[in-house]
Amino acid sequence: MNIVIIYCKTMQKFIKYSKINKIKKKNIIDISQEMEENEIEYPKDLDYFNTIIFAKVNNILSKGRDVYFFPRYDNDFKLEDILNLQHYLKFDVKMKMLVFFDEIRDDDDIVKNIFANIDKIESQVLKDY
Repeated sequence: MNIVIIYCKTMQKFIKYSKINKIKKKNIIDISQEMEENEIEYPKDLDYFNTIIFAKVNNILSKGRDVYFFPRYDNDFKLEDILNLQHYLKFDVKMKMLVFFDEIRDDDDIVKNIFANIDKIESQVLKDY
């Protein structure tokens, strides 16, 4: 089972990618959408929100499915936070990163975060899709 961190600002690009590559048994967790649905006030409700996400990830992995994770694109997001999730899961999980570079190239903080951690997990960088 995999947890794949997607660096793509539009969901449509990933949907196209998943159709072309015939990716099945996937569940998508969009952090911005989850925060909106659960009416999370950042940073006040951060511990509560982390618990919700952890429970969702565990539930998805228990069904033998891959998790595709869309992080928030703000200055508070750190890839290390997601990588640390692996230590708390009861499943053997492989962490991966999929980067749609054309979509994030203009955001220096995101690019620095990616390249600071690219050697820690299996990574695929796509220039254009």
